[in-house]
Amino acid sequence: MSTVARRAKCPDCRATVLSGLDEGIPVRVEPEPVDPAGELAALCDGRRTYGLVADGTLALRDEWRIRSGVGLKLYVEHPCGAR
Repeated sequence: MSTVARRAKCPDCRATVLSGLDEGIPVRVEPEPVDPAGELAALCDGRRTYGLVADGTLALRDEWRIRSGVGLKLYVEHPCGAR
């Protein structure tokens, strides 16, 4: 189950984030979208990236979704949620 991403406060640092469920997994991302260069920098830093789908949900950007080239707004995992 995925839910619409909504503005919220990170429970750890109280920063504003977008928060939702991606296939049942809680997700918190930075509130401002990034360009493809920002996505690459985040991935190199070990942070996941997500695309904002038309229905308002966040979808993890795996290698297949990145290669597809589908034009979505890109968001970077909030550092408090990074593994």
